[in-house]
Amino acid sequence: MQRNATFNVTVQPLDDQVVAAVKGEVDISNAAELALRLEGAARQALPRHLTVDLSDLRYMDSSGLRSLITVHNAHPQTRLVVRSGSLVARILSVSQLDGVFDIQRVPQ
Repeated sequence: MQRNATFNVTVQPLDDQVVAAVKGEVDISNAAELALRLEGAARQALPRHLTVDLSDLRYMDSSGLRSLITVHNAHPQTRLVVRSGSLVARILSVSQLDGVFDIQRVPQ
């Protein structure tokens, strides 16, 4: 039996940016919803930066990466926050997206 991953996105406008904090797990079962939520946050952010905080994201597969790339292509000012040594940080590194995104690493 396949289990659907669950996640939560909270969006907080700040002075010079909008922060979208993603918690939980992202896979093919919910990546399209993540993309929609991040696109909405990106629209709120214009012309400011969008920061996507993935520091509390436990799991993300390639469909989640695709969602991040889609948002980045539409809103190049997108920054990512990840925990050093986390699965998400490793996925971004292995896929070489750490050279595409502006990434801030925070301690575990």
